Amino acid sequence: MKITLLLSSLFTCLILNAQKIEVKLNVDNLDNQTVLTLDPKFLIDYYENPVEDSLQNSTNHNKVTLDKSNFYYPYSFSYQAEKNHFFSSQTFYLKDRNLNLNLTKLNSEIDSDIDERKEYNIFFKDFLKEDMKYENFHGEMFLKYKLNFPKEINDSVNNWYKRNWQQEMDLLNQYISKNPKSVIAFWRIVQKYEIHKTYNYDSLLEKFDPSIKASYPYQVLKNKIIEFKMYTPGKVFPKINNLKDINNQPYKIDYSKNKYTLIDFWFHACKPCLITFPDLKNVHKEFNSKGFEIIGISVDATKNISKWKNAVKKHELPWINILDENGSFSQNNQINSYPTNFLVDQNGVIIKRNISTEELKIFLAEKL
Repeated sequence: MKITLLLSSLFTCLILNAQKIEVKLNVDNLDNQTVLTLDPKFLIDYYENPVEDSLQNSTNHNKVTLDKSNFYYPYSFSYQAEKNHFFSSQTFYLKDRNLNLNLTKLNSEIDSDIDERKEYNIFFKDFLKEDMKYENFHGEMFLKYKLNFPKEINDSVNNWYKRNWQQEMDLLNQYISKNPKSVIAFWRIVQKYEIHKTYNYDSLLEKFDPSIKASYPYQVLKNKIIEFKMYTPGKVFPKINNLKDINNQPYKIDYSKNKYTLIDFWFHACKPCLITFPDLKNVHKEFNSKGFEIIGISVDATKNISKWKNAVKKHELPWINILDENGSFSQNNQINSYPTNFLVDQNGVIIKRNISTEELKIFLAEKL
């Protein structure tokens, strides 16, 4: 009986071990015992079972153990050198094999994680060189001018970026046609979608093999695209329930009271949101009496409600201020960057998403 139990336990242990993989890391130019964090590379939404763990460089704690998965998921290692200053490794993919990363520097190239990487890098070799030239130029201009680019520099940067964007999309189209099982190309599309949601990715996604289409992250991306299309111009903005006003009373939006309404999603600690307020206040002052209103929707967490109210008071926001507590609506409707705004008409029909203050002023001057 004891032998049977021992064998049974050993068998169970082997099965459990067979479902795990190990990731080891050693970086030559990092101090021993530097703590590095294993981070999902993209939004957690895309990960069926996301892992966040840490290890120490060059010690007997330099590995993390995680469950095998049915699909390759992108991760990276990072560490904090000082306050608000992080360094990160190149992206690597984890699925069902152990990975041993012996790196000269933390950002050294990684090529042992997934079989297709060599083929992918060869195909995109010339593009990657061009993209690196753009990144270097953009970095040099930023160091020289910060955000105050002269017009000719700004135009040059923007045009170069657009050329690279379209070139990569064309190459991805060719590459996926030849390699419909490409995991790297799929995750690259995820990355590009999260930056530019308005591009039409449908034809590219349809080129993938059924094994990719059956994966968890593919379904997440498809659903995100479908939901995002709800916000294209001409669509009626979705109904938002459970909103509260500044006095904690239920609030129901009524677009019919004004000819045009700007729905502005923000939160109290969002600096890009806060810097828009002075210009928005000027637009509101000029056009509010003519049929224009702003509805500021905070996505602050319950614990930050007092901070939201203080921000409204501090910045003297003259428009309607309401709360989407814990961002329940925004999180369920693909609004995950802030500020995000929508200009709608009196029927709630979307006219434009993420309209700039200058564009808004021109539009209202023409219409009102």
